[in-house]
Amino acid sequence: MAEKRMFTQKIIDSDAFLDMPLSAQALYFHLAMRADDDGFVNNPKKILRYISASEDDFKILFAKRFILGFESGVIVIKHWRMHNAIKSDRYHPTDYQEELALLSIKPNRAYTDKTYCPQLPESDTDRSTGGDNLDPERSADGTSDIGIGLDIGLDSDIGLGSDKEQKNNKGSKKKFEESSKPYLLAVFLGKRIQKRLPSTAVPQESTLQQWADAIDKCNRLDGHPWDEIKLVLKFSQEDPFWQQNILSGKKFRAKYMELLAKWTAQASAHHQRQGQAQGTSTADRLIDMAQRGVFDE
Repeated sequence: MAEKRMFTQKIIDSDAFLDMPLSAQALYFHLAMRADDDGFVNNPKKILRYISASEDDFKILFAKRFILGFESGVIVIKHWRMHNAIKSDRYHPTDYQEELALLSIKPNRAYTDKTYCPQLPESDTDRSTGGDNLDPERSADGTSDIGIGLDIGLDSDIGLGSDKEQKNNKGSKKKFEESSKPYLLAVFLGKRIQKRLPSTAVPQESTLQQWADAIDKCNRLDGHPWDEIKLVLKFSQEDPFWQQNILSGKKFRAKYMELLAKWTAQASAHHQRQGQAQGTSTADRLIDMAQRGVFDE
């Protein structure tokens, strides 16, 4: 394994990276420095203890998808191939070929789960888990389409449906298909508002299109990755203060940075009193639930 590693400014100078606590950024650098030539690390917990990083730093890297995890305990640096280009005569293939086989490589050379495909539930019926499904449904054989973790990165697809949909006639409003990410998240927002406020009218199609447009701009114009948007939107509907204020896609986009700041702060905060942990924060619960597949079918 090489002793020198490179880091691209496209990643480490991004808002998504710089918005993380410095301790989480430092953990990322230490993990990347100790990764093999394919970006895999087999002892992340040891490194975490070695540099006195917190579990919250580790969770933030997972939640924002700067690292991807596997059931074996091995992790991989998502943007490894964007950081490093190793000459063939110096390259040593990873020992973790089974984990590597679970990944695909995007055109920009970032790793992603082969079967990643975000999807919201079609049914209005509440599940026994008590949560709304923000992630892919499980296939007939019981496996989850999400893979391990959440695909948060700097290279998420916009997900606005077909190319034909994105090339509407000049002057016409963008039409979001029902299967597109912005539309699904708009539907989710409407369902959560209705659940809290039963007397609220069901959002009309024109309203859902407006909300989808605002949510789309969070990704396409503001540069926020889709899975971060999903978790922040869910947080906005779980938090006692924000659920009273985020009642439209436009308001969600306008307050996104404030929501992200509070979500990140809660995820990184330690709540301990007299040696016992206090109630887990909303953000911690969402991350833990996502990692346990609670949002899956």
